[in-house]
Amino acid sequence: MTRRMLTAGEFGQLIGTPFADELPQLAAIADPAATRVLVVEDGGEIVAHWGVFRMPHLEGAWVRPDHRARGAAFRHLLGGMRALLLSQGTPTVYTGADTPDVADMLTRLGAAPLAMIPYIWTVAP
Repeated sequence: MTRRMLTAGEFGQLIGTPFADELPQLAAIADPAATRVLVVEDGGEIVAHWGVFRMPHLEGAWVRPDHRARGAAFRHLLGGMRALLLSQGTPTVYTGADTPDVADMLTRLGAAPLAMIPYIWTVAP
């Protein structure tokens, strides 16, 4: 068995694996220069894979409770973040919802949930 990094031109070799379904979603927001897919091959066939992506991640949206019902603070926050992201050439981001209200808001904005449970893994000892 051998392990190696796929080149971007070899990503088509992942077709037929579970990763092939996730790759287009991730590739839409990942930094191509920092995208890596490690594969394990046995006799030239991929038998395992794992990808690492760097992507823009939004976190920490908050509006003080006495300003939530009016909506003006949120509209300013949303408009400012949208302008900031677009000015940086970032049309798509990764984000999450920790409450049903945030999930509803993201859905209304057109965000799509990913079929995963996020974790944080500290690799270094």
